[in-house]
Amino acid sequence: PWPRWLVSLDLTLDLHDDDAGWDLRAFVTALGGTVPLMGYEGSMRPVAEEVVAARYVPGFHHLLLFDGECNLCNASVDFVLRHDRQQRFVFCTQQSPAASELLAAHGHSLPALGHEDDSVLLLTADGKLHDNSAAALRVGAELRWPLSWLGNLGLAVPSSLRDAVYAYVGRRRYAWFGKSSTCRLPTPAERSRFL
Repeated sequence: PWPRWLVSLDLTLDLHDDDAGWDLRAFVTALGGTVPLMGYEGSMRPVAEEVVAARYVPGFHHLLLFDGECNLCNASVDFVLRHDRQQRFVFCTQQSPAASELLAAHGHSLPALGHEDDSVLLLTADGKLHDNSAAALRVGAELRWPLSWLGNLGLAVPSSLRDAVYAYVGRRRYAWFGKSSTCRLPTPAERSRFL
C-alpha cells in the first residue's frame, strides 16, 4: 500500500549453533533506510518449561501405588488421570524408592504386604492402606459420579468375592494385557502428579 522506499522492514533471523535459539534483528526505517524509526537486536531462546515434581500432602492427597510394568495398571492410571478433576490423586510406581519411603512413613512396607496379585495399593488421605479390590474400588469411589456410585456399589459386595475376582485378574494381567520392560514415564503435563 505504500512505496518501500518510504517505510521498510529489515528482518533477519539466524539460528544459533546449538539449535536452541535465534539471533533476531528487526529494523524499521524510512526514506530508503536513511531514517531509523525503531529496531530490535537480540537473542531469542525458548523458555524452558519448569517441571514441578509432585508433592504428596498427607491429609489431602490419596497416593496410588501401581505396578509400573503392568499395561493394565498403566491404562488404569491414565483413566484416573482423566477423571480426577480435583487432582486428589498422586501416583507412584511400586518399583520406585519413593513408594517404600512413603509406605514406611505410614507403618507399612511392600515386602510385608507380600501379595503378588496386587497391582494397585491405595494410601488414602487419612493414612489407611487399601489393597486388592478395596484399593481399586476406593479409587473409583473418590472420582466423580457415576464412577463414585459404581465404586461404592462395588464396595458393598462381600470382600471375599471381590478379592477372588481381583486375584484371578491379577494373576493373569501380564498374559492378557502384557508387561512393559520399563516403568511408565509420565508426560511433561502429567509429571506434577507423579512422585
